[in-house]
Amino acid sequence: MKERLTHQQLLEKNILKNDRLQEFQQIFYDIAGIIFTSRQDVRQRLADEFAPQRVQLNEELSKTWKTIAISLDVWTSKNSLPILGMIDYWLTPEFQYQ
Repeated sequence: MKERLTHQQLLEKNILKNDRLQEFQQIFYDIAGIIFTSRQDVRQRLADEFAPQRVQLNEELSKTWKTIAISLDVWTSKNSLPILGMIDYWLTPEFQYQ
């Protein structure tokens, strides 16, 4: 059975042991206008951006598509997080790839 590591143990294993961590972090502090946020904030921003894009895509598809080709890629990250990648292609009535 795989040993489950705590968040702190994962940090220590993957990040905090790096002797150049301070130099790496300084890169982000030097970028003007960068705002550090929590993962919940990032998740919410992605969801907020996704909603109007989804509506726009549905509108476009309802006007233009007849057939869609779908490519899928599924894998698991090192920390056992399932990830699904999906790419869709279709042709418009003018035979333009979308």
